Amino acid sequence: MGFFSYVFGPITTGFSRRHTLSREDAELLISKFKVNTLTDDEVEIIKDAIVDSRVDGKISLKKIDELLVVLVRNNRISENDRRGVYRVLKEHFKKAK
Repeated sequence: MGFFSYVFGPITTGFSRRHTLSREDAELLISKFKVNTLTDDEVEIIKDAIVDSRVDGKISLKKIDELLVVLVRNNRISENDRRGVYRVLKEHFKKAK
């Protein structure tokens, strides 16, 4: 624990704050209609990775970004797909505040 965390408490940003994301919302948001470069297989891979990584139905943008980067590194999705999915989820969480 750093000095500032000790004095001011833990620092949380929108990036690391966890947001509620239901399986149904994930299915609607991670789709070929929202990110037209996705294939059916990529939609399932991304959706399953994100839904399986939620804790108590919540996930942070940081965790989503980390998951998507791993999928790009493993050649499961493209960089364009990563950016598109991240943008859609970021906008969704911003509206849900």
